[in-house]
Amino acid sequence: MIGSIIQAPISNRFGRRIATGSAASLTIISGALQAGSVNIAMFIASRCLCGVGAGIVITNCPMYMSEISPPHICGMLVGNHAISIVYGYILSSLMALAFHYVDAPYQWRLQFVLLTFFGVVLLISLVALPESPRWLFEVGRADEAWEVLKNLHQSKTDTEGQMASTEMAQIRAQIDTEKALPRGYMHIIRSPHLRHRAICSILTWITGQSTGILVIANFTPVLFAKLGYSLVLQLALSVVWTVCALLGCYVNAVLMDRVGRIKLLGKCLKFL
Repeated sequence: MIGSIIQAPISNRFGRRIATGSAASLTIISGALQAGSVNIAMFIASRCLCGVGAGIVITNCPMYMSEISPPHICGMLVGNHAISIVYGYILSSLMALAFHYVDAPYQWRLQFVLLTFFGVVLLISLVALPESPRWLFEVGRADEAWEVLKNLHQSKTDTEGQMASTEMAQIRAQIDTEKALPRGYMHIIRSPHLRHRAICSILTWITGQSTGILVIANFTPVLFAKLGYSLVLQLALSVVWTVCALLGCYVNAVLMDRVGRIKLLGKCLKFL
């Protein structure tokens, strides 16, 4: 929660890439501290630091994706955020199964070494990722925003950059309009139409998380252990569960732009 709250001022002040970079740095530091923990207190403190980094990247990434995605496939690309999270769960489950066969005192530390490694990969990847054109235009760096948009929309069918020009005009008009309006949490609370949107989005996330999906994902081996399965089967069935979750994410990404958000959400709730 702390990470998700501080993400907004960081990304608004320094940009989406810096926000993601700060999350990656926290992940690297906390992962190394967890892997090298010498007592429970050090491990728990490192876990808290890791949670801050996770909160930043989980809230910053979908915003970044929505700002660099073409409108006609925005739902599919932003949906890849959730798909990537499930890929992480699958890899983590596979590594837990693999590390089970490591017979050494440091066995439990290996998962956190893996966490540190992917934090480094995330940090290095920022060298190749473009900054959000919307943020660049918002802070007065219009020329850089234009170059990013041209590269994002570059294709053989649009050699003159018409798509980039259209999106640039839309960003310019939207930001010019927003500059004339008040902003901030208090403005959202005081404005009925914004308050309604905020309540809808907050309740959607709260009810979604309240299904216990994260608890199930994190404690799948424990649940299977209570059913009497062996340790190897507990870890293997955790992989199966996450693969099924991945299939659900792909179905969602494909249908989101075709069926619509509300209808698709309603069908999911009926299924649950």
